[in-house]
Amino acid sequence: DLDVTKIEPAVQLIKKYGIKAKVNILVGCGPLETKKTIGYNRKMVRKLDFNQVMYNICNPFPGTELYKTAKEEGWFIKGDYYPSDVQKEVIIKLPHLSPKKLKRAVRIGNLQFFLRPKFIIRNIREFATFKDFIYALKVLKRKLV
Repeated sequence: DLDVTKIEPAVQLIKKYGIKAKVNILVGCGPLETKKTIGYNRKMVRKLDFNQVMYNICNPFPGTELYKTAKEEGWFIKGDYYPSDVQKEVIIKLPHLSPKKLKRAVRIGNLQFFLRPKFIIRNIREFATFKDFIYALKVLKRKLV
């Protein structure tokens, strides 16, 4: 079991020792997730000042409990799992979070994180060459479009 009260001290500890703090956030992981919990997660990502974040839409893989639940509840849009771009494509429809809302949650999370002045300034200093900077801009564009 994950004790969420340990996340903040753990992030502070790894940053203290110069380790970059990265986090993956899945949206649409189940029936308890709401627009409010998604907003809270975005707020915590900014508060904990991660170096990097990856927002993804949950894609229940065969063999997992979530897959079993999604199959039983009829959440799969096309009837079953299929590989997809988890940053842009939704394959499940939760009763209270539409595919449109899940996509929007990922987009807003990315915009709020990657367009923060603090993130931009921190990362500009890390580019070794102008070519690296251009590559990063292309990656960012793919994420935000």
